[in-house]
Amino acid sequence: MNILTSYTPYLAQRYRKVAAEQMNKLTVQTSDNKKTIKTSKLTTRVIKLLKKLKKQDNTIKLVPEKQNQSLIKYLGFNFHIKEGETISVNDNLFINYNGKLTPLNISKELLNKLFPTQNQYSKQSKRIGNCWLISTINGLMQKPKGKKHIYNLFTQYNNNVLLEFEKNKVLFSTPTNIKVGEKGCAEGNKGVKLIEQGLAASRRSCFDYINMDNYNATIDVDDYMNSLNGGFQIEALKIISKDLNPKVITCKHNLLQKHAIKKYANNDDYFVGLTTMPNFENPRKFYGDKLMPAHSFSIKSYNKKEKTVSIIDPLKPEEEIKMDINELKTYPFALTYCKL
Repeated sequence: MNILTSYTPYLAQRYRKVAAEQMNKLTVQTSDNKKTIKTSKLTTRVIKLLKKLKKQDNTIKLVPEKQNQSLIKYLGFNFHIKEGETISVNDNLFINYNGKLTPLNISKELLNKLFPTQNQYSKQSKRIGNCWLISTINGLMQKPKGKKHIYNLFTQYNNNVLLEFEKNKVLFSTPTNIKVGEKGCAEGNKGVKLIEQGLAASRRSCFDYINMDNYNATIDVDDYMNSLNGGFQIEALKIISKDLNPKVITCKHNLLQKHAIKKYANNDDYFVGLTTMPNFENPRKFYGDKLMPAHSFSIKSYNKKEKTVSIIDPLKPEEEIKMDINELKTYPFALTYCKL
């Protein structure tokens, strides 16, 4: 039920006196931390619903922009949140996914530690061959709907963080601050490092739960990080979320690849990535000027006017690769895409 849009001006006026009692008791903060609203005019009914959301498998459907103006006028509350943005209500965190407020299992404070807004991309370590994983995470984090699938990997228990991969679970014991290894790991967001090391540890262990503080003390970081060498983006997407249904177009169908890039690269509802095939004649020779063979990239966008594809290399994410789409399809690669 879309309870927020069910209010009429009459009902809003009727509940104003009751809502005034809630003044300064409920703070709502948007993901950019620029806007904090004291919800002095929220009705008791809405507040109770928000509190219950964390315990129930339920969502609040966000109101359209036009309807939202009415809410601001009569309830004094703005519920128009951009896709992929989060909102904190009484220490409970929600994300706008597909027009609905969906609860997350981590706090606002932890999310800011894991994924600070200033770090746009994570950089793959040259020592670890996990471009298939880092490129996929980078691609998902650039899509509003993709963020939810990354955030849902984390469950917070007090100061501890639990990550769930397929059938394995990894517990990071963090009594004070989140501690992750630095040697041989990706540069950038702490959240990406936790995913990277947690997945590596889960692949090397038969235990359901691992205390990473003890694990790092007994096993060399490079030893278990090497378990991430070699993989595919379709594998990464399935590991990150069971709700995703990725598809692959092989290099034998380059016309279909071209069509998919044009159709999905600029669509926020889709992830698009590519993995180049090995260069058997000369393993060190690049495809074109910048496409490394046997390497995974994320596709950021497609320029219809210039007919160029913008590609992000996880080894150099700060340098956007632009390539003519007709030139790109002459090189052998697998295209991976999925609806988010």
